[in-house]
Amino acid sequence: MVLFGHTHKEGAVTYQGKLFINPGSTTIPKGLHANLGGTYAILTVSDKQYTVKFYNRRHEDLSDLTVIVAR
Repeated sequence: MVLFGHTHKEGAVTYQGKLFINPGSTTIPKGLHANLGGTYAILTVSDKQYTVKFYNRRHEDLSDLTVIVAR
C-alpha cells in the first residue's frame, strides 16, 4: 500500500500489486472533482478486501468514488 497526497487529486488505484491512495485535499483540491470543495479518504481493511471511501469537507460520503480491492 502506498499513501501520498502531493497532487491534491483524490483517487485509489492498483498497480503492480500495490494499492495507491491519494486522499485529495481539504484545502486546495485539484483535478476532476475539485468542485466538490475538498476531499479526504478513509481506508477500511478486512480479511478479504481494502475499501477506500472518499468524503467531502462536509463529511458527506462520495460513494461514486469508492474503491474496493480484494486482498
